[in-house]
Amino acid sequence: METCPGAQWLARKLAAMGHTVRIIPAQFVKPFVKSNKNDARDAEAIAEAVVRPTMRFVEIRQEAQIDLQALHRIRDRISANRIQLICQMRAFCLDMESRCGQGLASSSSTWRASLPTRPTTSHR
Repeated sequence: METCPGAQWLARKLAAMGHTVRIIPAQFVKPFVKSNKNDARDAEAIAEAVVRPTMRFVEIRQEAQIDLQALHRIRDRISANRIQLICQMRAFCLDMESRCGQGLASSSSTWRASLPTRPTTSHR
């Protein structure tokens, strides 16, 4: 079968039923699609690609591998968002003619220092 978002799950289910499952990356199937992509032509292209002696297949990943990959992707996205926010904070500081250094520690201390302070009220 060709890789798609649900291919790993379906491959595990079919393998559990006793079938031999081989997953082909979509980039290797594409050259065999003749014209005007549709389901029938995709199936024909997959059937033609799978019989090639030099075809490379993708391993069926276990759930733990997919979970680990998801965690890494989420971490990368959080890290990228943090870097974007730091760059945006530095740009705001520069617009206000305030100097700040590069990096998380420098940016967060400069940002906190530039925030307006709350008036203190005394409660009796």
